[in-house]
Amino acid sequence: MEEEKEQYRVVLKSIGNNTKEEVEEFCQKISKNLNLPSSLIKKIAHRNPIVLKKNLTLKKAEALAIAFKSFGANVVVEKRIPSPMIQVERQGLPPPRLVLETCSLRKTPEKNWLLVGRVKNISQEPLKDIWVIIQLFDLNELMTFEEIPLPINPILPNQLSPFKALLEGELEFQKISLLFKNLEGTSYFVLDQRKRREWEEVEIPESVLKMKPFREEETLEKVPLTSERETTEEEEKIRPEEMAPYEEEKKEPESLVLDFSASSEGLEPKELISEERLELVEEKETSPPYPWIEEFRAAIETYYQTKKDGFTLWIKSLQTENFIESPYHLLVVFLSYSRFNQKEDDEKALENTQKVFPFLLRSNLTLDEIPEMEAPPFFSREVWRTLFFRALPKIQEVAKEILEKREWKAEELEQFIQIIPQMGLNNSRWVVRRIPQWILEDIQIDFSNTYVSIGEGLYRVASRLGVVNPQFDLYRGKNSMGDLKIQAFAKMIFPDNPMRIEEPMEKLGREGEEAHCFPIDPKCVGCLFESFCPKFYTEINPSEKGMMG
Repeated sequence: MEEEKEQYRVVLKSIGNNTKEEVEEFCQKISKNLNLPSSLIKKIAHRNPIVLKKNLTLKKAEALAIAFKSFGANVVVEKRIPSPMIQVERQGLPPPRLVLETCSLRKTPEKNWLLVGRVKNISQEPLKDIWVIIQLFDLNELMTFEEIPLPINPILPNQLSPFKALLEGELEFQKISLLFKNLEGTSYFVLDQRKRREWEEVEIPESVLKMKPFREEETLEKVPLTSERETTEEEEKIRPEEMAPYEEEKKEPESLVLDFSASSEGLEPKELISEERLELVEEKETSPPYPWIEEFRAAIETYYQTKKDGFTLWIKSLQTENFIESPYHLLVVFLSYSRFNQKEDDEKALENTQKVFPFLLRSNLTLDEIPEMEAPPFFSREVWRTLFFRALPKIQEVAKEILEKREWKAEELEQFIQIIPQMGLNNSRWVVRRIPQWILEDIQIDFSNTYVSIGEGLYRVASRLGVVNPQFDLYRGKNSMGDLKIQAFAKMIFPDNPMRIEEPMEKLGREGEEAHCFPIDPKCVGCLFESFCPKFYTEINPSEKGMMG
């Protein structure tokens, strides 16, 4: 049922009129009845509006609202507005030419997806023949795309142009990426200035709000402070990463670092708080000790030393026979291979790269010279061949720029590589990880602040190792509890390159012949971590519980 989903939050708006007397009385009542430190309660009271708790069911949210309202607080319950994340690709070079002002996604009566948006020309010249490429992703894997022209052509300076696209309703995707280009294929640097709203207020019936309020004389059980489930202020900050219809921007309430976790849906307001754990969390999280840390670090190093896939062996043979002319040539090969590898299909990507290898340094190619190639899902062979023909000049341009600049931050380099058409996040990260192994003397990359991309496989392996607890350390994107713990773990293992844990852990957690950490009943024999893994949560799928539960 809709109300049983954990998509609600409770916001403390004010305490009466926020007078000094009202706030002091509120703090005294809460502190007395819940046996909590007055300093903690004052911290809450003086920071409203503030989010008391989110990711609640409607029943739990109502119960929490009743409890605080009984002490004189003005609270509201809000519901998360669900929508896939919509992002804008900044593939062109600055300065920006366009601004995305609005964009929304909704279902039509015919159950199709309707994407509607509006852009503005902020340059000093008319922009002609602008097209929008709408790419749909499942996690970080490209599913399909649509190309639509802007109806206003040309767009004069300071002029607005709407756009819309009708997408198949049965498609299940998690992310939409927008790319703006002209007929020649030149991409535009686009600013994202959308006003986004993630939450909407839910009207709670007055009869519900008047249910069994607290009485001052009621004695509540002591609510212990706990560190069982640590969190940080960063976890609870409002980060509107999902798209919603245009609305005037409102200041979001601050987020509270408290946790009211009800063990039963049917608890009354008094019971909800008295039987729960109320936790105040330190600003800095202390990483738990891992007795197997050195063994883990050695296992990761072994993975990279012994890894001998088909592409690696092919590259080594090319170098032995002097078919690689320069670091630039090698980098173009790597970029081409990574772009071909859309669905983790190494064999098809290698086959396509081998077919186009003789043409990779050419600047005067014709489409007829490009051989037929294997295509990923949702693309025909002919379309995939044409797309590579169009992308090759950009691949060559990116390779030259990478070598000319020489010194990069890893995240900056990832984003730059993604200006290549059909080059997603996973593809660019693959290239960045391999550059130090092959072209170290020509390119210096700073990996010290890299972010580990967390998929189901990696989260599952982290759970079985004991890095995260899927019951409490939920992964809900950047700065959620699960994310913070995994990032801290990666930084502890490899301070100079946290991203090193990403590939081996994700691969071990995948479903397939080469994987080990299956959702249920993992195949531990032969696993990279077999000798030291504690093997937690083998009877359940930790990813389902901690990422989707």
